[in-house]
Amino acid sequence: MSKSQKINELTQYTLPRYVDGEDSYIIFYAYYPPTGSMRRKRIKLNYIHSKSQRKKRAGELMRRLVQMLSSGWSPWDDLENEGLTIFAEALTDYKAHIQHDYNIKLLKESSFNTYTSYLKMLDLYLETHKIKFLDQFDYNFMTKFLDWILYDRKNTARTYNNYCGFFVTLCEFFIKKKYLAKNPALELKKIPKSRIEKQRDIFTSEDLTELFRRLERHDRKFLLACYFEYYCYIRPGELWRIKVGDVNLREQTLTVSAKISKSSRTDVITIPRIVIELLLDLGVLQKPADNYIFGERFETCSRPGERKMFSHYWERHIVSPRGIFPELKNRRVCFYSLKGTGITNMLENSVPSIVVQRQARHRHLTTTEIYMQTKQIRTSEELADYR
Repeated sequence: MSKSQKINELTQYTLPRYVDGEDSYIIFYAYYPPTGSMRRKRIKLNYIHSKSQRKKRAGELMRRLVQMLSSGWSPWDDLENEGLTIFAEALTDYKAHIQHDYNIKLLKESSFNTYTSYLKMLDLYLETHKIKFLDQFDYNFMTKFLDWILYDRKNTARTYNNYCGFFVTLCEFFIKKKYLAKNPALELKKIPKSRIEKQRDIFTSEDLTELFRRLERHDRKFLLACYFEYYCYIRPGELWRIKVGDVNLREQTLTVSAKISKSSRTDVITIPRIVIELLLDLGVLQKPADNYIFGERFETCSRPGERKMFSHYWERHIVSPRGIFPELKNRRVCFYSLKGTGITNMLENSVPSIVVQRQARHRHLTTTEIYMQTKQIRTSEELADYR
C-alpha cells in the first residue's frame, strides 16, 4: 500500500458541502476500498423546486451525513442512499402505493382499511416520538411503538402481532423502492400463539331466545341481520355488501363472492328455512337484484350501508340503557358473538363438523373444531364417573 493510500484510508471522508447552481447537489469525498483512494460522491437535490426548501433540505442532509460518516457508514455500500430518505416522504409514498392498488382493485377494501388504520396509529405515535430519516425507523423504534400499542393503548396480543406483520410488509415496500437494503422488522418477535387466548364468548340459550323474541316484536329487519350472523355465519364485513341477487330462493342458497369474502374466494352456503321465511315476510326478495339487503339505514336499496353499521346499531339500539335488550350490556357478548354461538350450537346439535366447516367457510377443519370446546368440557364431566 502506497503512502497516499494509507493517508486516504485514515482520512475516510471529507465534510459535505452544498453547491447551488444550475445543478444543486451535496458533494463530499469518501474512502473507496477497491481502489484505495478517495472517491467523489454527489447527492442531487434538483427535484426540490423551491430554492429555500432545497437549501433547508441540504442542511438537514449534511448534518445527517456527518453523523453517519463519523459512525463508519460508507456511501459505497450496496444501497448508496440508505438512511438518507426522509421518513415522512417514504411513508407518503407507501400511502400513495396502497391507494393506487385499492383504486385498481389489486387491494381488497378490508385490507386497505386495515393498512390505513395501522398508518393512522403510526402517525399518532410520531406526533410525540418524531423521527426524521428512514434509518431511524429501526428495531428499537418499532419495539417502543409496539410496547405503546400493547401497554399504553391496552390492545391485545393479537393486535401486537398484526402490527409486527404490518411492519414487515412496510419495510418490504421500502426495500423494493431502494430506500432500505434490509428489513429491520424481521427481528421483531411475535407473541407466541400459545399465550393468546381467543375470546369466543357465546350467548346462553336463554339470552339468545329472549333476544330473538324481542327483535321479532320490535325490530324484524335487525332480526334478519342476526339470523344471517347466527345461521349463515356471514361476517359483518361481508354482510353489509350482500345483495338481493346473491340469494337463490329455489336452491335456498346464498353466494358470497370473492369480491367481498374475507377468504377472497367465492362460496355458496345454505340459507336455513327460518331465514328464507323472514326474507319473504319482509319483502326483501321482491326488491331489484342489485339492491343491498342491508343498505343505507338498514333499508334494502341501491345505496350501500357501511362496514360497522351492525356493531354501531347493536350498541345504540340493542344494549344501550333504553335499548331493546340492555341486560346484554354486561354479558360480554356482541353482534359478532352470534356467529360463534351459531357454530357452537350447530356442533352441539350433532351436525357433522365437515358440514359446519362448509357453512362457516373455514379453510381448515381444525378451525371449526375450536368451537367444540364447550362440548368437550361437558363430555369430560360425563366421563368423570365412568367405570
